[in-house]
Amino acid sequence: MANFVVSVEKIQATLTAAGSTTVDLSKSQDEAKCVPFYTHKFTVDGSDVRHNNAASLTMVDNSGTPAVQVDWFPIATTGTIVLEIFVVEFGSNITIQTGLINFTDAGSTGVDTITAVVLDNSFIHFTAEAVGTTNDDFEDACCQASFNSTTQVQFERLNVGPPEWDIRYYVVESDGTDFTTEYVEDSWTSSETGPTVAGTITAVTLAKAFLICTYESGDAGDDARESIVNHALTSTTELTWYRNHDGTPAGDGTIGVWVVSTTGTEFSVERVAADVDDATNTTFTETITEIDQTKAILLHSHGQMAAAHPISSEASGLPVDNMMNSLVFASDTSVTLSRLDTADISGANNIVRFEVVEFELESAVQDIEGSILTDADTLNHGVIARKACDQEGFRWRNDDGNEAAATFRQAQDVDETVASETTLRLRVLVDGLDDPDAESYQLEYKETGDADTEFRVVPV
Repeated sequence: MANFVVSVEKIQATLTAAGSTTVDLSKSQDEAKCVPFYTHKFTVDGSDVRHNNAASLTMVDNSGTPAVQVDWFPIATTGTIVLEIFVVEFGSNITIQTGLINFTDAGSTGVDTITAVVLDNSFIHFTAEAVGTTNDDFEDACCQASFNSTTQVQFERLNVGPPEWDIRYYVVESDGTDFTTEYVEDSWTSSETGPTVAGTITAVTLAKAFLICTYESGDAGDDARESIVNHALTSTTELTWYRNHDGTPAGDGTIGVWVVSTTGTEFSVERVAADVDDATNTTFTETITEIDQTKAILLHSHGQMAAAHPISSEASGLPVDNMMNSLVFASDTSVTLSRLDTADISGANNIVRFEVVEFELESAVQDIEGSILTDADTLNHGVIARKACDQEGFRWRNDDGNEAAATFRQAQDVDETVASETTLRLRVLVDGLDDPDAESYQLEYKETGDADTEFRVVPV
């Protein structure tokens, strides 16, 4: 856990006619260890100009400042599209590989070579933008992502437009200590609506598993409602998909979903199914279990329309624009969903499924044992750490058990008074930005009344 996730930062980008923008980050992240996730909404009627709905996100160094570069096909309407972006910076236990695949007008399969990964510890996340075309067939950007082998990523799409798209992908691999993955593939026929169990998985703890969803559309009819799929873990061993069918979709579709799970405390997950049927409302609020916003992200449980977009699969008869919902934390206990409302969607069964994923940011905790060799007095403490680490707290313990069972003498950050020759333990909590386990530490002490310059090193 100490080297899983370092930081989470929420930023916002507005898509206009410009076609590109760069948004700086503020936490001194290592951009090579970051992966961006986003949701979005239209601000005015976009007239279903679907190629404007897609944006690719690339981590860059912007003159010494880590940043997210956002590229998209210039907006063809008078409105804007707002992206709500969560940037997750992973620690040293996680390997990130990134690449770019260009789908030309004629291409339906894209393959790229990567450094070998362990498939049971890896997943693919991607974003996409339309390039070099005004064609609005978003179905051509709906890619099913998979590992073709341990050294190849593969993206499969429908090709009816045929528009050209750029796919920016991120391969995220754990060393096996933080999470494992299981890939589920399933397909649906043109008339199926679900809910349908996509497949049986190895049992997971629902509160410790989230989904990375992709799919390939089989519908050449340019009908967004027929081509979008929702996913959810409906039991500890089952993944279920949902879709709407109120027209005549032309073909079958295929999903590819990674179930990312842990058995530790690396992250916790809450699943929400929000009903946004309403004739007039543009914002909806869902109550969630209390979390720390600075450590959490919001993920749509959708197949990735144009690579990562939040359209509800359970909507009927609606324009694409009105089905796009952005997600933001309104507080530690609520999430706000926002969308365009130029169509009456009341009674349309418009269900938005999303997951709240809260990470345990990396830290190092260590018990230090030893005898205190001073006269009875108040025990002060000090820890010298390198700049990558910061001491968050300390707590005195009795020497009466192992690391898990020993009892505490005081609350955290409370000094203690003991008789001389008393053997105690000191538990120190250290927040680390890089690799805390690789840092060098020393324990120092001083007597009450001594100046801060009089700390002495406790001999090892």
